[in-house]
Amino acid sequence: MLYLSKVSPLRKVSDLSNLEIKRIFNNIKFVSFSNVVDWFNEYKINLPSYIKKLLPKKLKVPYEYYVYEREYDNKKNQVIFNKTHCGRRTFYVKEIQI
Repeated sequence: MLYLSKVSPLRKVSDLSNLEIKRIFNNIKFVSFSNVVDWFNEYKINLPSYIKKLLPKKLKVPYEYYVYEREYDNKKNQVIFNKTHCGRRTFYVKEIQI
């Protein structure tokens, strides 16, 4: 979601502009609903109408990660991998995510 929003995972939330926060929110919906629709399709279950009303206009089904567990993104930029002391892994592209 941060890759799609062009936001670095190294930035503090307090440093984000309102536009960046809105982009992150919209991309959370995009990724989440893309996965929900994919799951319903995979199990051949009809999407409930209350979920259909919430769907964003744009989806990517099946959803594929842009940087997670990859060495390069689709634009041939190198993906940087960081691992914190507690084992959390972060993947990002410094050329895209500012």
